[in-house]
Amino acid sequence: VLSAGITAGSLVGPLLGGLLPPVIGIRATFLLSGGVIFLAFLATTFLIKENPPAPKPVSAAKPKSGWSQIPDQRPVVAMLTTGMLLAFATMSIEPIITVYVQQLVDDQSKVTMVAGVV
Repeated sequence: VLSAGITAGSLVGPLLGGLLPPVIGIRATFLLSGGVIFLAFLATTFLIKENPPAPKPVSAAKPKSGWSQIPDQRPVVAMLTTGMLLAFATMSIEPIITVYVQQLVDDQSKVTMVAGVV
């Protein structure tokens, strides 16, 4: 669920970031983004409660790590690699997409909107 939320935010964020400036302006878009980040901070601070772990009895045997408890590690490695490649592909074009779209769009006032949609 957490990973799905992060991926959705990574995909929808640039879309909204491109659609909002023509509608409410760049300054208001930054203020709105800051407000959303602040709301996420407040939600994390006040809504997430962690229970302290119960003290574990001291044992002489060394506990196994989480990685060694996974019976077949190949699917996990494949998922991590796929997630890394997806994030790399999505984020790698962000710095240059607006410059490229600027060359393609005739109406320069719509560059941010088109770049956000792309």
